[in-house]
Amino acid sequence: MTALLDALSWAGPVDLPLECEADVQAACGLMHVHGRALGGPARLGLDYASALAGELAGLARLAVELSVARGGPVRGFTTSVAQAGLLAVSQHLAAATASDGGAPPEVHAPGGPPFTSAEGVEFELEALDAGVWLRFWTSAGASPSAVASGWRSFLHRSATASCPLPAELHAVAAGHPLPVLRALAEDTGMTLVRVAGRGPADLPAHRVAAPGGAAPGPLAPASGGLPLDGLVVLESCRRVQGSLAGGLLRMLGASVVRLEPPGGDPLRFAPPVVGGPVALSAVALSPVSGATVSAPPVSGAPVAAPPGSVPPGSVPPGSVPPGSGMPAVSARFHALNRGKGIAFADLSTPDGRERALELARGADVLLNDWGPGRRERWRLGAREFAAARPGIVHAHVSGWGDELGPTPPLGTGCAVRAHAGVPRSPMTLVDVFGGVVCARAVLDGLLRRVRSGSGQVVASSLRSAASRLNAVSGLSGGAPSVPVCEDLAALARDPAFARAVEFDGCALPGPPWEFLT
Repeated sequence: MTALLDALSWAGPVDLPLECEADVQAACGLMHVHGRALGGPARLGLDYASALAGELAGLARLAVELSVARGGPVRGFTTSVAQAGLLAVSQHLAAATASDGGAPPEVHAPGGPPFTSAEGVEFELEALDAGVWLRFWTSAGASPSAVASGWRSFLHRSATASCPLPAELHAVAAGHPLPVLRALAEDTGMTLVRVAGRGPADLPAHRVAAPGGAAPGPLAPASGGLPLDGLVVLESCRRVQGSLAGGLLRMLGASVVRLEPPGGDPLRFAPPVVGGPVALSAVALSPVSGATVSAPPVSGAPVAAPPGSVPPGSVPPGSVPPGSGMPAVSARFHALNRGKGIAFADLSTPDGRERALELARGADVLLNDWGPGRRERWRLGAREFAAARPGIVHAHVSGWGDELGPTPPLGTGCAVRAHAGVPRSPMTLVDVFGGVVCARAVLDGLLRRVRSGSGQVVASSLRSAASRLNAVSGLSGGAPSVPVCEDLAALARDPAFARAVEFDGCALPGPPWEFLT
């Protein structure tokens, strides 16, 4: 079974004469977001929208194969480079159209990493803890005022695609040779990554293995108009990469239930927010009570969910009923997670562990991005989930994979991009691309599950996704023939994007494919 030959176009549902990569980057907001750190709209250093569209097309082809293998009606798809471009800016589009009057205005100004050492070597820094940031820069000789004023911008750089920093920090970095800076980073817990030239392009995008043991029966047959209709995904992810993968699986028709800590993922409440007035943190939900949702599921998607959780579209005890409007939620979080059910568990406790295994007994896929050592510490690895649910596809997504040992440096998109030599951008290029790579890994596992009858273990990483991006991306010439978007809120209101952008508390790209039966 092959997809339609004309499955991939430039414009798709966007009613503009888009004929090349430059047109898509200009019209769909990529130049605008990428240029925030440069002082104005600018072309990315790679044909990112085209590369992402190719990966989305590959994901759709696997989805069509899976639908056919399960007896479903889906026989083809269409997608476009423009839809890929909108997916790349989805969190920025959501934030720009959120009517959160209480959120402080975002500052988009030029500047930011990488830093340069005394020898002229460029390097990236990464820290998720203010104490690490303080210790490193204080040890390097920066003033308290420069350290303090730079932290908030640095912490939120991936969310805002902007990171203006005091000039003093760059000057302090330039006053030390790289070996001294590396020693300071090691002493203070800072991650320091030298910016590489073009990195490897031959790493496998994902790895897959069968742990053994036959499933008790075949996957549920497909009957709806979406390829993953009838399948259930249990997701426990905090970062863009895994959450986007879960969101793509939902848009392909799966019921996705997020496993979050009691009270909800803290990122759920980061400004700007949409919805309300009731916040999820104020809802009376115990760690093992049901699930709630942030939005209805994709049209045609199933409502099956693991036992003990509540599927999209239903009302769990103590949650906000549909008539009350959706709970207040971060616009950026909403862009990745709308339509997913929610269940709660503290995985560090015995009760939370049992809760996770209980939910997995009703799932076809377990998707997680747990950090190094947590699976072993919690006793929630592939073996435990396979015992609870024979035939399950266990998918793990990480920053570095296994190549850097059991205690790798922080595996964020910024650090991995620098290490892999992906062209510089303040956008989450590797994270978004990694989400699509992860979703493809899951579908590969599901296809093998259908064909072999046994469960699968799949793994992907930002590092493997960056290698894949290096392999498939180029840089074409030419200037755009359409106006350059300089306001994402205006883009969302533009009638030319009416069939590509949806409104659900804020503007969000629609699914990046249309499936044909």
